Order: sequence, then C-alpha cells, then structure tokens
Amino acid sequence: VRRCVIDGNFHNQYCSPALVYVSGRKDDTAHATRRGYLDTCLIANNEIWYIGGQGKTRMGSCVTLTRDGTATGSPSTMLNCTVVSNDLATAVSADRFCDCIKNSIITGNVGVDAEVKGRSSTNCATTEIGAGSITKLPAFKSPRKGDFTPKAGSSVIGRARPFLFAEDDLDFAGNPRLSKEGTQDIGCNQWMPSGLMMLVK
Repeated sequence: VRRCVIDGNFHNQYCSPALVYVSGRKDDTAHATRRGYLDTCLIANNEIWYIGGQGKTRMGSCVTLTRDGTATGSPSTMLNCTVVSNDLATAVSADRFCDCIKNSIITGNVGVDAEVKGRSSTNCATTEIGAGSITKLPAFKSPRKGDFTPKAGSSVIGRARPFLFAEDDLDFAGNPRLSKEGTQDIGCNQWMPSGLMMLVK
C-alpha cells in the first residue's frame, strides 16, 4: 500500500479491529516470500471505541503489522508514514515476526495505551523509545486543515535515513523526497521551502 490517505473513519463495535493490516506471506506455489509494505501514507482523524457499562473504551489500532503468524513468512514494514490525531487504543501494533517501523511520525494520538506496541521503531518521531527516535513533537503546517507537512523548523526535517529512499522517490503530495541539500524528512510529506517552484516539462 503506497501513497494513500486513511482519514475520518469511525468504528464503535465491541472488537479490536485495525484500519490497515499489513502482512508478509509465503507463496507456497513458488516457494517464495512476499514482503508487505505500508509506504508514504497519511492516517489521521480516525476513531475506534465502544460505549459500554464502564463508559468509553478505546479499542483497535490504526496499523497492525504481521508476518503471517509464522517465522517463515516474509515480514511486513511501515515506511515514511504519518499517523496522527487518531482516537483508539494503539496507534501501530506489530507482532514479533514483523520487520520494522521506519522513518515515520507516530504521535499526537488520543487515548492510546502505546503509540507503538510490540516492536520498537527505527528513526521515527514518536514518544516510544527506539533507535534514532525523535521525541520532540513535530510541528506541522496546518494540522486542523489536514495538512501534516512539516513546518519550517520542525524536528523531523532532514532527519530521515536516506538509504530508505530511491533517488527519484516522491512524497505523499508528489514532491521529490530528496531536498536541495540532499536530505529527506521523516513522515509522509517532505518540507518544501517557501518560494520553491517545481517546473514540469
């Protein structure tokens, strides 16, 4: 799944669903593995909760990463995503067989037990501890209007790991990932300096 937006969904049944399941699997016919990817996606303003005898109970997750439940399946990976402003139990959940959560913003979600549950993240902007984590809340251009592009001075600008991108990669808005300075940003959108104009021939 690449360059998608999942926004404004609501689920209130007593269960623990995920908005997105990403699973790697083993192809028994070809004896090959297929890796599951969630790449350059925006997941925002979604709610999963249930009203019962004990009041409001938050449930479910935005993203669940799995590896087909076995050690032989191919792992799943979340790359370059922004998961913000959701109201549920867990922002991102990953089982022990999944690969990793990389270069993603996972923060500012309401009522979560954990921003990242099951596996640590790598080089992400999140309150959870992981390799290269940025715990300072990133500043966005206009989050109330749904624009989660990093604002000038945001903690995620230039902090992505370049080897996770190809030179011609585009962000969620269709802008090039590689900046003039040769750096990339964490999350689904690349910060574009004011006055920068793209010419398409």
